[in-house]
Amino acid sequence: MSMNSTFHQNTDSVTKIAGAIFIVISGVYALCQYRYAQEREFQKAFYDKQLDVVMEVFDTLTEIDSATAPQERKAAVNKFWAIYHGKARTFLDPKMFKNLDYPAEYVSGCVMKVKPTKTIDCSNFSSSMATPGFAIVAREQLSRAWARSLSDLAKEDPWSEPSQ
Repeated sequence: MSMNSTFHQNTDSVTKIAGAIFIVISGVYALCQYRYAQEREFQKAFYDKQLDVVMEVFDTLTEIDSATAPQERKAAVNKFWAIYHGKARTFLDPKMFKNLDYPAEYVSGCVMKVKPTKTIDCSNFSSSMATPGFAIVAREQLSRAWARSLSDLAKEDPWSEPSQ
């Protein structure tokens, strides 16, 4: 065997090994990209629902204030509490949910009049006056939403069970 033949065989072997390594690296990269895109799609669905819940809170509070009949107001109040105890706990992060306390105090104290309010003077007060804190926090949290994973969000939720 000549020196030239050995060199070509070694070069051929190195080229084949490098090609195989490149194929494996490309496959791993493609799989990672696919998983990342899939996770983003799941996140998008969650954050779209979160935005829907935020909008539903505002719409329901507007319904409460604009109701002209007692039955309309009662239906809107019931809708608010259903959102508060259901969708809000499910889709809003803890900081957003905590900032629903003031609108909830408005609904229970000023609209339903079931308990005295701690911080609200109900005369000449409306839901639009109860929501600025919630609106600010919701905007901040939604603007950061895409940088967070759903597992990070779940870890912050005081209502969730810790993962084993």
